[in-house]
Amino acid sequence: MQELGSLTTSNIQTWLDSRIQLLHSLAQQIAQEGVENLQATLRACRDLESQVNRLKHLVGTFRI
Repeated sequence: MQELGSLTTSNIQTWLDSRIQLLHSLAQQIAQEGVENLQATLRACRDLESQVNRLKHLVGTFRI
């Protein structure tokens, strides 16, 4: 009976270890995607700022 308990404990520990590894992997993926999304947002903001500056310049040339 004690062997059965040890085997069950071992199986539970193995299952928990695999779940922990899975969670660590998912957390790393989410973090990486977050960084990539932030970088894309920063690029878009810079592009928008450039377009705003061009528009300001064009509007300035149309003064009467």
